[in-house]
Amino acid sequence: MSKKILRMVANSKMTPKEASKVLSNLPLNKGKYLKLRINIKGRKFISKFVNALFFFPIPLWIAKPFLIGVFKEHNIPVDLYYTIKNYSGGMQVLIKNAEVKFRAKII
Repeated sequence: MSKKILRMVANSKMTPKEASKVLSNLPLNKGKYLKLRINIKGRKFISKFVNALFFFPIPLWIAKPFLIGVFKEHNIPVDLYYTIKNYSGGMQVLIKNAEVKFRAKII
């Protein structure tokens, strides 16, 4: 639905203000699963092994203890986990540099 609205704005069929109002009224998706993909340059075996471990999406209730532990270790508020879970279904994070490509998707 949101892609359709953004295409309408791109084609000048709707103003950005109208699109903002419509998009703000859409229901938010809850995240239920975490899908990971990791590619390390020059380390194909390790990349394939890690991707095989995470071939299927991980339920967030399984990943919760690990995520909360990482948040505490880096002094990030634990409430961020619940915000991510409740409001970020369909969100994707892509991190690229010269050596690593990391993709995490919440579905």
